[in-house]
Amino acid sequence: MLRGVISCTIACVSAAATVLAAEPRDNEATRNLKQLQGTWKQVTVFSHAAEVAAKEIMIVEDRTMIFMDGDKASLKLDIALDPVPHPKQIDLAAHSSDEEKQKQAAARELKKLGKPAPDLAPPPTMLGIYEFGGKDVDQFVLCFRPLGKARPTELASGRDDDAIVMMFRRVKNGAAGDLKRLQGTWRPKLAIVGAQPREPKFTIIVKDDVMTWRDGEKEIGAFDMALCSSSDPKRIDLTVRISDADKKDLDDLKALDKLDGKASLPAPELPKILGIYYVGKLKNDEAGPDNLILMYEPPANDPPKTDQPDKDHPKKQRPTEFSSKVGDDAILLTFTRDKE
Repeated sequence: MLRGVISCTIACVSAAATVLAAEPRDNEATRNLKQLQGTWKQVTVFSHAAEVAAKEIMIVEDRTMIFMDGDKASLKLDIALDPVPHPKQIDLAAHSSDEEKQKQAAARELKKLGKPAPDLAPPPTMLGIYEFGGKDVDQFVLCFRPLGKARPTELASGRDDDAIVMMFRRVKNGAAGDLKRLQGTWRPKLAIVGAQPREPKFTIIVKDDVMTWRDGEKEIGAFDMALCSSSDPKRIDLTVRISDADKKDLDDLKALDKLDGKASLPAPELPKILGIYYVGKLKNDEAGPDNLILMYEPPANDPPKTDQPDKDHPKKQRPTEFSSKVGDDAILLTFTRDKE
C-alpha cells in the first residue's frame, strides 16, 4: 500500500516537473514572439563571410514573417520559436493557409489517438537561430541555412559555410503598425487641389488591407492597399479592387499572352493610384484624435499603351511631399478618425 502511494506520488511530482519545465519555455516563446511583432529593416546581410546588399524589409504579423522587396512580398514564412536552447532556435516553414494548418493539426491529433490519418507532408522548413539586442529590443539577428541543411550553432557566416546572417533594426511605426492604426472609419476634414480648397466629402473605411471610399451612403470605389513605411514620406499604392471572377479572367488573359504562337488580347493593367500618407497625431494636437493624410496624383484617363508619356497622356508620378501647388492636379486629403 505504502509502496503504491510512494510510486503514485513520484509519478505526480515527475509530471508536475514536466509541466513546470514546459511553462517557462512556452511563456518565453510567447514573449519573444510579441517582441518580434512589427516592421524590421535589414541593415546588414552576410553570406559566405562576405557582406551582401541589405535591401529588404521584414514584417512579422502574429506567427507569419513576410519579407518585402520594395512594395511586393518576396517571401512569406510561418515561424516557430524555441528560446530555451542557446542560441535560441527558430523554424522557418513555407507559409500555409489556415485550411492547410487545420488539416495538419487534425492529422496529428488522429495519429496521437492511433487512428488512421492522411499522410500530409509537413511544409518545407529551414532551421535557424536568433537573438535580440539593443535598447527596447530594437535589434534582431537571424541566422539560417537553406532547406535540408543542419541548424547553425552560432550567429556567424563562414567562408565555407552556407549559413546566412541577417541583422535587422526595428522600424518605428512600421507598415504592420500603420496597417493596424488605419483600421476603421475616417471622416473627411480637408481637401486641397492645385492649392485651392475643395469641399471634403469622401469617407474612407479601412478593413484589413482594403480601403473603401464612400460618398454618403454610396460606395464609389474599393482598393487593395499596399503600404511602404520605410520610405520618407511613407508610400501607399491603391489598386482598383475587382471580383474573384474578374481576377481569374485577368489571370487567364495573362497566361494566354505568354503562349508562343497564340494570338490573344493584351491583359489590361488594373488602375493604380500612387500616393504618400501619414497616419497619427498632428504635431500641434498631440491630445487630439488620429489623423490620416493622403496625397496622390489622380490616375490618367485612357493611359497610353507604352511607358513613354506624351502631351495627351502625361505619365503620373508619385508625390514626394505633402504640398499642393497652383496648377498641380495632385490631391491632398485629410481625414480624422470616426469616434464610433
